[in-house]
Amino acid sequence: MNLLEELDGYGWSIQQALLTTFSFDPRFFSEYVRPRLQKRNCDLPAVLIDDHRYAQNIDSEDWLEAPIGSHYLLEPVQTDSVFHPKVNLFASERSVYATVTSANLTLEEYAKAAQIGESVGFQRSWLEDDERD
Repeated sequence: MNLLEELDGYGWSIQQALLTTFSFDPRFFSEYVRPRLQKRNCDLPAVLIDDHRYAQNIDSEDWLEAPIGSHYLLEPVQTDSVFHPKVNLFASERSVYATVTSANLTLEEYAKAAQIGESVGFQRSWLEDDERD
């Protein structure tokens, strides 16, 4: 599974994107992820991240320079343990597409490290029942 190709969506229509991660790299997201989603008509994706990782990094220089809130939303998830899912959900009025992987939203994990994952999607048919033949 090429995770960057999965973000390209293979022609799937999307308007909304929700991504989850433990670790987050704002430069990777701004330079690689968001442009791919924007090409697919998704202007303000939302990212859910582990609250402890969020607290550790929110004041770092690369996070302070990131367009959080204007180009994408980044929301911490509070939990008693660790928020660790890596699920990407893309949706529009006519389709839903999801990936579940072992990769966090970082360049290292999306482009360099070996990852496992699966993708699945459903598209609404625009044909009426009598037109499907």
